[in-house]
Amino acid sequence: MNVGKRSGLDDSYSSGSADDNRRVYRNWAETYDEEFAERGGYQFGKLIARPLSTQAEVAPC
Repeated sequence: MNVGKRSGLDDSYSSGSADDNRRVYRNWAETYDEEFAERGGYQFGKLIARPLSTQAEVAPC
């Protein structure tokens, strides 16, 4: 996490407009997975993707 800096989550809660939200998430995108998802134990995306990936057919390139 950003030591001595506000996290993207902190910024997201304090954003007040659509432009603020776009700025926050644009700046946070690079570290989102590590800072929020992994450290926060976010599992929804993986839980949804896992069963779908076993059902998907891979098209030839």
